[in-house]
Amino acid sequence: MRRYRERLRVAGRPEASAVDVAVAAAVAGYAGRAAADSKMDVEVLKGLLSDAVGQMVSVGYTRQEARRKLIRRIGRFSNSVPGEGAGP
Repeated sequence: MRRYRERLRVAGRPEASAVDVAVAAAVAGYAGRAAADSKMDVEVLKGLLSDAVGQMVSVGYTRQEARRKLIRRIGRFSNSVPGEGAGP
């Protein structure tokens, strides 16, 4: 595994976890901007977050706990996370 990571570093290629973090940061940033600008489309954000909860539910987590964890990860923008009964 160490050689694999070294090859990635030399090539300037991110690991999957770095991509995951970047996508999460982008979603959180969008949530922050949407919270501050009423002209931004929050429906796209709600759809993304609902899909994320749905993915976690599909692998066995409860909707309540998946949503709770998502809220903690997204931070103060939790009002953008769809309600308990929403989503897939």
